[in-house]
Amino acid sequence: VSAADFHRVAYESVLDAATTGIVYTEMFFTPHVHLSRGVPAAHLWDGITAGLRDGIAETGIGVRMIMDCTKFLGPALAQIELDLFTSLPDPDGFLVGIGGDGIEAGVDDAALTPVFAEAARRGLRRTYHAGEFSGRSVADAIRVLGCERIDHGPLVVEDPALAAEAADRGIVFTLCPSSDVLISQVYPSVHEHSLPRMLEAGL
Repeated sequence: VSAADFHRVAYESVLDAATTGIVYTEMFFTPHVHLSRGVPAAHLWDGITAGLRDGIAETGIGVRMIMDCTKFLGPALAQIELDLFTSLPDPDGFLVGIGGDGIEAGVDDAALTPVFAEAARRGLRRTYHAGEFSGRSVADAIRVLGCERIDHGPLVVEDPALAAEAADRGIVFTLCPSSDVLISQVYPSVHEHSLPRMLEAGL
């Protein structure tokens, strides 16, 4: 695997986004998947950023990146990844945030608090995959990790007080109802998704 492979993926992702009418997008990348296979961090980052630059030059859309730590692997690895990718050259300012991805059940979200606090000190925004198995992970993400956004989060409405708190704080939820049906299987169909209730709660 070389930087050219990541260039192609990033470049084509920008082109695909532009063809759907997107004018600004924040894309995730998960370093662990590649670092664990011996791919140097610089190959990953250089390829991604070169691909983004070429895609942006061709389409004119805005693109930024969020580094996703694999949360169930714990804070030590997440800190290593944060250190790696905030030390690499980023003249375009592509890296704007940190996120937490992976399974939700059995994860100690609070263990990542020092990593997310350090990311904030380094100027990164914070988001987190949460609320697909319980609302508690949403509570931990916004109250403990200091997240400003929740990726998914459909079960937040099962706790009206938490939903109201999230609305008051202006927490943004990025939803993918089809994922909640087909992947995490929170709901049997999109017709039963909590999106209408989330909107009613002011989210």
